[in-house]
Amino acid sequence: MKKYLQAISVVILILFSANLLAEQTIIKYKDGKEVKVDDMKSFTPVGFDAIIKREEGGSKIFKVYFKDLTEEMQKKFKYDKDKAKKYLERRKKLISARNKKEIEKNRKYRKNKEEYDRVKNFLSTRSLFAQFFVIYSYDNKGVYVKAKSRDSLVRKGKYGRMFIVDFLGLRGVTFTRTVYPCGSTINFDGYVGVPVYACSLDTATQMLLKRIRRNHSKPNLLEQAFEGRKTEEVEKQEQKKKEMKKKKEMEKKKQEEKKKEQTS
Repeated sequence: MKKYLQAISVVILILFSANLLAEQTIIKYKDGKEVKVDDMKSFTPVGFDAIIKREEGGSKIFKVYFKDLTEEMQKKFKYDKDKAKKYLERRKKLISARNKKEIEKNRKYRKNKEEYDRVKNFLSTRSLFAQFFVIYSYDNKGVYVKAKSRDSLVRKGKYGRMFIVDFLGLRGVTFTRTVYPCGSTINFDGYVGVPVYACSLDTATQMLLKRIRRNHSKPNLLEQAFEGRKTEEVEKQEQKKKEMKKKKEMEKKKQEEKKKEQTS
């Protein structure tokens, strides 16, 4: 066993000494400067990374450009001016494209932030502070509530019904807090066009922004988003009512005409 360990140690020493005695490459510059390097890597048409190992440990890495070397060194590394020029042009285009992407990304971020802050400030002025009674709790998605407040004329009458998306509570619970409109409505429990609110101003802002971006071609959507804006179903119901009213008026006229004919 001892002989086996001694043999291994001898091999390690030989390899270590061979590594120390390995030949260094001499890099010669046009200005007469010469540098001994231990290793070279990351070759490109314009140069490479040179590595010098330090006696105290670690290493120093620096860039070597072929254009700065002597003609002899350039031939040794097979330096081609045309290839180097094309490489630099391609690299310049890539850097330019990356910078443009970063600029566009920052521009969109600033634009989105400005839009977000504008909508958030707008919603903060439309907040509603009221006492709410939970009519129905909907599977971790929110609660259908009845609001009672001097300011809660969300629907006709003294009481308003709404859906709060980011509040979880059991049926029958009463709570008081400030909520913010999300700019949308849902149909719930036989009611059409129930307004959607959120306890969090940020949640309300994000929901309203989504709606604005989906309907970006429509003007003044921010002002109209939750100011009694009608859903398609509500509009259809109102249209049906108008048609029914017209039919009744027509029937009434016909009856009146028949009476006139009979009397005449």
